[in-house]
Amino acid sequence: MIRVSGDVVRLLASLAIIVVTGCAYGAGKAEPRIVKAEESFELSSGESVRIEQTVVRFVGVEGDSRCPEGVQCIWEGSATLRFALGETDETFTVETSRGKHTVVAGKYHLVAESLSPYPKQGQSIAPSSYRATLRFKPIPVS
Repeated sequence: MIRVSGDVVRLLASLAIIVVTGCAYGAGKAEPRIVKAEESFELSSGESVRIEQTVVRFVGVEGDSRCPEGVQCIWEGSATLRFALGETDETFTVETSRGKHTVVAGKYHLVAESLSPYPKQGQSIAPSSYRATLRFKPIPVS
């Protein structure tokens, strides 16, 4: 029979906790949700989706100048959404205003359909509260 001192038992228990904690931390990264072309989907800041081999992550809203509810504006305004392509540092923006709401992402146009919540007069929106409704539209092959 082998005798083990209390110090060795505590050391082994500490190592076990470190290993288990490390494995749990690495497992916390969610896989991108798989979406289909022409189907609308929602993303919150930090969430990713995959269509075929293309992964797109919603980084967040860079600016929101949409005309708030309860205010009469001359211009409707727009919001600028930042996205990252794959696991790279390559990012791009899409605006919610007409004519600028589409960008090329892989073999698809990424279309910004809407952004919620909509601004209200006198109320700020927390960055983590934004949800973008998007859609991938195939680029026609000539």
